[in-house]
Amino acid sequence: MAKGDVLVIVESPAKAKTFNKYLNGQGFDVDSSAGHIRDLPKTEMGFDLESLRPTYEVTPDKKSVVARLRSKVKNARKVLLATDLDREGESIAWHLAQTLGLKKLNKPYSRIYFKEITKKALLQAIQNELSIDMSMVAAQEARRLLDRYVGYTMSPWLKGQMPGRGRLSAGRVQSVTLRIIVERCRAIENHIEEDYYIVKAHCLADDIVFEAVVNPESVTFKVPLGEKSNIPAGHISQRVEAQHVADFLLQGGPLTCVNIERKRTKEKPPAPFITATLQQAAANKLGFNPKLTMSLAQKLYESGKITYMRTDTENLGEEAISEIRNWVSQFEKLKGITNTLLPDKPNTFKSNNDAQEAHEAIRPTSFFDMGKDIKGENNTHTEQLKSLYRLILQRALCSQLKPALYDKTVATLQSVGDPKNGKGYELQAKGRVLVDKGWRAMLDGDDTVTQNEDEDSSKDQRLPDLMEGERYPVKETTAGDKKTRPPAYFTMASIVNELEKRGIGRPATYSATIDKLQNRKYTVNMKKGRRNVLVATELGCDVNDMLAGKFQFTDIEYTRLMEQQLDLIASKESNVREVLGTQIRQIKHEIEQNGGMPDADSFKPQVVQEECPECGEGQIVVRNGKSGPFGGCSNYPKCRHTMELTE
Repeated sequence: MAKGDVLVIVESPAKAKTFNKYLNGQGFDVDSSAGHIRDLPKTEMGFDLESLRPTYEVTPDKKSVVARLRSKVKNARKVLLATDLDREGESIAWHLAQTLGLKKLNKPYSRIYFKEITKKALLQAIQNELSIDMSMVAAQEARRLLDRYVGYTMSPWLKGQMPGRGRLSAGRVQSVTLRIIVERCRAIENHIEEDYYIVKAHCLADDIVFEAVVNPESVTFKVPLGEKSNIPAGHISQRVEAQHVADFLLQGGPLTCVNIERKRTKEKPPAPFITATLQQAAANKLGFNPKLTMSLAQKLYESGKITYMRTDTENLGEEAISEIRNWVSQFEKLKGITNTLLPDKPNTFKSNNDAQEAHEAIRPTSFFDMGKDIKGENNTHTEQLKSLYRLILQRALCSQLKPALYDKTVATLQSVGDPKNGKGYELQAKGRVLVDKGWRAMLDGDDTVTQNEDEDSSKDQRLPDLMEGERYPVKETTAGDKKTRPPAYFTMASIVNELEKRGIGRPATYSATIDKLQNRKYTVNMKKGRRNVLVATELGCDVNDMLAGKFQFTDIEYTRLMEQQLDLIASKESNVREVLGTQIRQIKHEIEQNGGMPDADSFKPQVVQEECPECGEGQIVVRNGKSGPFGGCSNYPKCRHTMELTE
């Protein structure tokens, strides 16, 4: 860099490349830290449990990055720390200032913020220099120290409680994610299938057959459901009861329409993708696991096709919205659409309460780029990249269109009185007709909206023009049986959705958390029907049972409540000592209540044979492999002898 240039440091190498293009020849040099440059040492707790003062060190893989940045700092006139606008970004900026010795060098530096990866946003940020927010830094530090304490304390405790079970570990996010999966698997295993019945009448109006469903609450003689029944409340549980209602309706004459409700309903467009919803949609629509999705998104980002893919806000920047409206206007002219798809004002979306909104939602860098020139390492990779790009493009475009409009009709019909029931039966006929496609016009049959996997996908009924007071003959009745269904196994998409909904972890860590559970053999990916689902293993269930209910950090609500505590630190309403100290004392107390920390002998592997038959030096001890426990020489890797374990 030329002497006297302003050094701008961002997190991502791809951002640095993009911003260097924006600032070319203007006296700026943009470089990146490639994420965090310092962390707690791996070989120890890394902070004093009394003072809570951490010890940081440059991570081995970042030593060359730090050396390069230090060299550039010497020649720079000023340094601008342009890391992300969230706790992690604020922490990275502080670590950079500390590690590069900016104060010691008396080098002018400041913090700049931007939410959009655009030239306009960057130039505006440069004009608004600020200081590092040390409250935000403190909040991130509290989270990091808590994660380290939980992992480095609970993993040894767990190994001591379960000797000979392999490489066990526990963690603040990992363990609660395991608990959610284990509890879902057990709910499925313990589900008792029950039959219940839905009675329908097929009626005639103006030569059109329409369907009306009996309201089970209007059936008075049905057998009451037991307390432990999982049949939906109020439904008919006996075939003979349902058949009586069906037979009576068929023989009892026409049904009278007693009420009609008609209203216009709106279906708002889906929000643009955030990290979590991108992973969910890619899993549902493209069959990609979260790790593959984020790898592909990283490639699209680095090649300049999409904006930053790690974000938790569903809103787009002004520049993106302006380009979308321009694109849609041209699209309407091309297609001859006279009724505009654009709303009067841009659509906005309410972000999750925990969202830090460091970047705008994921979108193409140009909406006029259809991604035809995207190329991967091979044909399969290329098609994967293009498929994900189309998903992102379509979702972002649709987010700024008008809602779809439907005419919804609900007609209530009444039968004559049934002596056995003490009154007549009430039925409802529902219909919904699409009158204005709105944002759905852009989908062209390729709906990227993530649907509930158990959602009824039947088509909406088009009702005839029914009138109150009119009577409609019954042509046919059915007493169809249904079976209660257990909850669905988690898929890669639905577990991400569950974690996001419950405020557990961060979108950027979901993939790593799921990978860790599988690497530890706590869960496996298994084919169930047409889907790949996450199933807890016996080991995973045992680990969960050892932790759940004994330690507060495994409570489902704990992580969300912890985030609120971190927010209080960030807003200066609390401090690290108060929040972190309370959590450490709680975990210490819980460990003492559950047997205390194990002694050193607890970590010794179980010996099954005193002498290795191959080397004669080591012992045969229990090890945990991909296919379960096996015997292996304690002198590994010098001796690689293994043997099957016999009961």
